[in-house]
Amino acid sequence: GNLGFVYAAKNKMEDAIARTKMYLEISEDKFSRESKSPQNVAAIATSYNNLGKYYLLQKNLPGAEDNYKKGLSICMDFVEKYPSILSKLVALLSTNLGQLYVDSYADRLPDAISFFDKAIEYRDKSTGDDNESMKFNSSVAILYLARIYFFKNDLIQARKYFSACIYLINNLPEDSNL
Repeated sequence: GNLGFVYAAKNKMEDAIARTKMYLEISEDKFSRESKSPQNVAAIATSYNNLGKYYLLQKNLPGAEDNYKKGLSICMDFVEKYPSILSKLVALLSTNLGQLYVDSYADRLPDAISFFDKAIEYRDKSTGDDNESMKFNSSVAILYLARIYFFKNDLIQARKYFSACIYLINNLPEDSNL
């Protein structure tokens, strides 16, 4: 949980990973015994996302990919039942996988595009108080798509995505902390 963040902020990644795995184990145990609540599903998916980030910071790309995919998998199993809570996690995990593929695996651009498209699709299904955060996060996916198409010399698609990104950013509230 949050203790993992404390260790990560101090650049103690092994401790961050250990604490997050402990929290994940507790959440998964609760999930298997009693609660398939949206909050518990979200806690599990968030733990996998955090593990993915920590492994990425350690340059452990397979570890990052595996954890992002596990988080996305559990979200996809329940997102139709709990769209208002899990859609934002699907979008976040999809964006993280897309970024990982663009930044680390040149041969995985088609996969990256697919994950960015999924992030944008699920952004539209998300509701709640953090809608500005969702707009910002989806602008990351859109910006990556613009870059991909630009470097593929598909300038029409690149312009479409650059324009969409600029529109999203320009329409964030003035008092946004993003």
